[in-house]
Amino acid sequence: MMPRLSIVVPVYNDFAALQKCLDALQSQLAVHGPEVECLVVDNGSEASLDEIAERFPEVTFLEELTPGSYAARNAGVRQATGEFIAFTDSDCIPEEDWVEAILEVTSSFPSIDLHVGDIVLFADSDGGKTVDRRVIAYELATAFRQEYYANYVHFGPTANLIVRRVTFEKLQGFDQSLKSGADKKFGQNAWQAGFKIRFSPECVVRHPTRSTLIQLENKIRRIVGGDYLKAVNKPQKIMANLTRYILLRPGNSLRLIWTRAGMSVHDRMAASEVVFRAIGWQVSEHQRLRSGGQAQR
Repeated sequence: MMPRLSIVVPVYNDFAALQKCLDALQSQLAVHGPEVECLVVDNGSEASLDEIAERFPEVTFLEELTPGSYAARNAGVRQATGEFIAFTDSDCIPEEDWVEAILEVTSSFPSIDLHVGDIVLFADSDGGKTVDRRVIAYELATAFRQEYYANYVHFGPTANLIVRRVTFEKLQGFDQSLKSGADKKFGQNAWQAGFKIRFSPECVVRHPTRSTLIQLENKIRRIVGGDYLKAVNKPQKIMANLTRYILLRPGNSLRLIWTRAGMSVHDRMAASEVVFRAIGWQVSEHQRLRSGGQAQR
């Protein structure tokens, strides 16, 4: 029996989080047996995955040495056999009914090619991790706006994205020359080609917020790198990106922060401080790349 669903999880030096992800999937894989397969793709981690592989014999472990999570995802799909491919990240924790919900929505909506699942953010303070409340507040207000992404931007982040396999192949997978933003490019290419996208809130994963300013800075610099690579040899696009970093993104972030329900004034002020830090990170990374620097992974 060929699987209906293949789950693809890339990992790079994040084994503790990967174990939590696979723990959440283990019982779901057991329940659905041959209907579902799971493939973990190591993207050149410094340590071996052998110990984790022994603990999860029902999971297929692969290796892709081309740097970048999108190269790892493409490699996973090449080995997958399911009708649909579900992407999540090694630091995500799928809800206990995630697989069941995917099987249900892909059956109930046969015309849909891409399902954008929901993502619930949480502050990860396990093991005594330092948690910066400014960063938590900023991420809770601005990150993973899944319904908006699906309906208005026409894409889904790969933390929780389900794609019909034939659609993925027709679009030739993710652009693995990008270290960030290839999921957005893929989704918009799909939409422009006439494939149908649905926000599917039934399919839920939990995702940790960044916990420190340096983690958030690295994320933002990586996103700027993806923007820059997509704009190479397009001077007008490069300048448009700079305008977004200085004016549009900060304005939109502040709007989200000050209109989000349930946030205290203290948290709104703390998150707003991060917005102005982010302007500096984006502009400095933009200038570094224009001076010949390499995009971060």
